[in-house]
Amino acid sequence: EYGKWEELIHGRDKIAIIATGKMVQFAYMAAQKLKEQNIECKVINALFIKPLDEEMLNVLNKENYTIVTVEDNILHGGLGEAIDCYLYNNGFRGKIENLGYRDRFVEQDSVNNIYKEYGLDAQGIEKTVKKLEKVEE
Repeated sequence: EYGKWEELIHGRDKIAIIATGKMVQFAYMAAQKLKEQNIECKVINALFIKPLDEEMLNVLNKENYTIVTVEDNILHGGLGEAIDCYLYNNGFRGKIENLGYRDRFVEQDSVNNIYKEYGLDAQGIEKTVKKLEKVEE
């Protein structure tokens, strides 16, 4: 449905990983690794950046989810920033972390090395969730 995101994993904990494009596969893999550690995340495929799925964001806001956004994109003007703006304008007071590229030059390297450097791979996403939830490694 136009403008609606897809929930790939429900998860029992109040943690949502919202990813777009090829980052969805890494979010899914991170959630599988976290589940082995007894952390069950919701994984959402943000099929549309515009319009945002406000209905889903309202549920996450109301239920006070911790949110991690993941995009293979510059953060400024991207999915994470749009979600931040929407949620904070609607009273969000939870934790949110946006993973993507800072607004600066990105050094050339292999795609996998760049993902690892910016925490966009499954391990980086897993580490971010654990940091937000203050889970000891």
